[in-house]
Amino acid sequence: MGSPIPEKVRKRRAISENPTASQSSSEGDFDAVVEEIQAEARRRRESGEYPAAFERELDALFEDLVPERLREHDFEAVLDRAERASLIDLHAPVDDERRAYAQVKRGVQKLILWYMDYVVRQLATFAASTTRAVRLLGNRVEAIDERQTALARRLPEVGDVGDLLPRDHHTVESWSDGAVALLSGVSGRILHAEAGDGGVVKRLLDAGADAYGVDPEAAEDSLELRAQGALEHLGVVGEGALGGLLLSGITDRAPTEAKIRLAQVAGEVLAPGGRVVLLGNDPEHWAERVPAALADLAPGRPFHADTWRLLLERSGFDGVDVRTGPETGTYLVTATRG
Repeated sequence: MGSPIPEKVRKRRAISENPTASQSSSEGDFDAVVEEIQAEARRRRESGEYPAAFERELDALFEDLVPERLREHDFEAVLDRAERASLIDLHAPVDDERRAYAQVKRGVQKLILWYMDYVVRQLATFAASTTRAVRLLGNRVEAIDERQTALARRLPEVGDVGDLLPRDHHTVESWSDGAVALLSGVSGRILHAEAGDGGVVKRLLDAGADAYGVDPEAAEDSLELRAQGALEHLGVVGEGALGGLLLSGITDRAPTEAKIRLAQVAGEVLAPGGRVVLLGNDPEHWAERVPAALADLAPGRPFHADTWRLLLERSGFDGVDVRTGPETGTYLVTATRG
């Protein structure tokens, strides 16, 4: 490159070499320098001082000097860079100190220029169409994000409706005898999720089982209970690590996708021959007990017992058994891991 590196480029290097500057300050300086360089480049381009090849060389140098953290999060800048890269220069440098080599390069360039021009036009058209499509897609995603943010601002008082739903303790209490009887004889560790105050866990321990529980509201001073969500904990339990699994609470409140995942992960964490016991409420009975506004805004509603039967069978369980009562509107589903 015949001309020296302009002062503007040296400013960019100074920005990239200052890691202690705050991000907001760096981005502000960066934008100011970019605007200054663009104005200077336009002036010199119009005057003919900068040939096109020299500008492209400066752009490449600029990409090397800009801090990576300022580029990777700027979607528009990434697309702009892709569009610039799609502009292929057909006029390769042919200057050479050895005159004979320079003449050969010029000759080769003339011979293949017509063909390369044909290929490059197709590549440029494809690249331009692709970046345009990605830009349109990015605009749509940005519009969706804006609408979601606006909705969250309009409904701050609603919050996480799932947390406002009443904790379902009566279902566990009414089925505690049946759950303990089904699980106390299994081989291996037994998990109750969500365990509430740990009443069933204590009964299993008293029966000689190796049991523990998880619950988002569990007391930290209890050795048998862990303050975790059901899916959060099951996600780190090893494959086949449990002999028994009691599920309650989350079976009614969780969104549909979470309940489907719950059945799948139950099949993963239970060892062959392990048993799952699932407690739930009939959807119609649940709707009568929950305030209408919370029921309408709830992220998920209870499944029918037959829905759990289908999900468990598809997750590798055999012998699915559904029991209704002893309290109206509740049910117990049990199955064995095949």
